[in-house]
Amino acid sequence: MRSTALVCSALLASCAGPALSPAAEADRPVAPAFDVRVRALLEQFQIPGAAVCVVDDGEILHEGVYGVADAATGEPVTPRTRFQVASVSKVIATWAAMSLVESGALALDAPIEDFTGDYRLPPSAFDARGVTAARLLAHTAGTSAWGFLGDPWTGEPLLDTRTYLERGGDDGGPLVLLEAEPGTRHRYSGGGFTLLQLAVEEASGQPFAEYVERAVYTPLGMDGAGFNGRRGLEAYAVGHDALGTPLPDDRYPALAAAAAYASLDDLKRFVFAHWGDETAPRGGGALEPNAFDRLFEVAPDTDGGWALGYEVIPFGEDDVEQLFGHTGDNPGYHSLVFVHPRDRDAFVILTNGDAGNVFRNQLLADWCELTGHERFRQRPVPVGVSLLGVVAREGVDAATAEYRRRAAEQPDDFAFGPRQLDSLAYYLVEAGKTGESTAILELNVAEFPDSTLAVGSLTERYVEFERYDAAEPLCRRLAALDPEDDRVGPWLETIASQRANQR
Repeated sequence: MRSTALVCSALLASCAGPALSPAAEADRPVAPAFDVRVRALLEQFQIPGAAVCVVDDGEILHEGVYGVADAATGEPVTPRTRFQVASVSKVIATWAAMSLVESGALALDAPIEDFTGDYRLPPSAFDARGVTAARLLAHTAGTSAWGFLGDPWTGEPLLDTRTYLERGGDDGGPLVLLEAEPGTRHRYSGGGFTLLQLAVEEASGQPFAEYVERAVYTPLGMDGAGFNGRRGLEAYAVGHDALGTPLPDDRYPALAAAAAYASLDDLKRFVFAHWGDETAPRGGGALEPNAFDRLFEVAPDTDGGWALGYEVIPFGEDDVEQLFGHTGDNPGYHSLVFVHPRDRDAFVILTNGDAGNVFRNQLLADWCELTGHERFRQRPVPVGVSLLGVVAREGVDAATAEYRRRAAEQPDDFAFGPRQLDSLAYYLVEAGKTGESTAILELNVAEFPDSTLAVGSLTERYVEFERYDAAEPLCRRLAALDPEDDRVGPWLETIASQRANQR
């Protein structure tokens, strides 16, 4: 963005520098105000570690690494620390697929089944010949499987792609089904990228991870990147729950959709390849410029929201400009990579905490405020999730007191409402803190007694834990607030049945 340097020059002048200089070290100077903001948000959201980079007009304006890669060991995050990037994997997979299109081994607009060996999609009412690589990349192929849960690490080998497609579904059946006529609607599909993963393997004659390394990672110098990282890998960030406790390692057979890992250094090289320099054209040597440019053509049937593998994010006055990128969300990891190829701008965020998505959204708004974007407005910090650090350090009673203090003294600095405390309760449940979660739900009802969200969530909790005497009046309150809530009848029946059994 041409206005960016003017807006940021006073704040960020100390951070400008060459694209990939030795500034990839942890002691690189960072923009003071932005750095303070990042640290405050990480503490509030109880995120152990993060890495952040802002690029404007081809220059690094801010680069910071924060916290620890593993709360159990205290290993610090560095620019070379590898994070799971989750669905940002799809952008990397897109580059791999496009390199095969460039060589003629894969075609964007031909039926994908021409490139999947003898694998065929399960029979459906829709025409599988309309499932193409281009539509899979833009999520308009009509395929199923929005996303994936990871599998625990075991001594068993990872399922190969074809076997995973054939029996990786929840019921042990096919992973990917054709659920709509190809080319008629947009529906996000991680399963579609797994089908594309098989096509890349068949077209290249190599396992997917090996081909991506040869076609993307090596040409771009992403020597820290790979797939399915785990503890023991050098400089690897462990995922953590919402209270900062390390989570078990997961692995993903859906490599193209969810399993890549990379460091900040790696992703800097990736984003700089979007515009090239005196040593390499755009595409960074992994893609020829013409093939690279094809990635950013807005795809049909997406309402302008997707190109090939990239989400398209309008911004600027009247939303006439476009950012391209992807977010990533796996348990314990949240990431973001946005680029503006023409103006040579980029924003990269990597985190290893379960509230990293909230942190990412807040920092995105901060970035837009700094750089003059019009798309993402600055918003107050969500008060509920911002109390995770207080819960972790001082307990739920201290968090309750701090919530009330902020409501009285800082009403404009935080976002208040029943959804905020409900979100905090959700994170606590995910962290195994059911008792603390219930206390927050009780606070929510005390603060917002007429909220169907607050009353419904606490009622559900009481019924789940058979606290029927407390559940019944709440259930009747919910019925008065929303007579059409279809949960009330079954809950009252359960309460009556249990009381009858106790007589």
